[in-house]
Amino acid sequence: TLFRSLTVKIIDGALRPIQETNGKIDPYVKVSVGEKSAQTKPSKGQYPSWGSQFTIKVGEDEEMINFEVRAASIPSKDELIGAAEETLASVIHSDLKYAGWISLKNGTETTGEIQIEMTFYPDQNVTTGAESLPDYNNYGYPDYPQKY
Repeated sequence: TLFRSLTVKIIDGALRPIQETNGKIDPYVKVSVGEKSAQTKPSKGQYPSWGSQFTIKVGEDEEMINFEVRAASIPSKDELIGAAEETLASVIHSDLKYAGWISLKNGTETTGEIQIEMTFYPDQNVTTGAESLPDYNNYGYPDYPQKY
């Protein structure tokens, strides 16, 4: 089947501590495009490493890629740490690829950053799924941009 798709790699993050948790959080990232979404497994701590990859089908009218980082908590609702959004156009206009750190906000407050890679596939035959990735810091990626 031919369709447009976006492969998103969630590599790692640098998060500002949540006061009431004493730095002990299990953050995960939810990526959504329109009604379709995928999420990483929870990682540990203020500097999580997820190493997750997803491929999401992208409709013709879908333009925004949304990221939410939440702290996994049971049984209460998972707490929002921060969110960000990117436009599909930003990926398309950079040779169909984007790699870097994006800032997370909760309201007007900056709450951290996540390192991502995105690749857009226009009208490709791509399978949908998730897989684990190697440790990217062993492949020359920079350390966290700032410590929180």
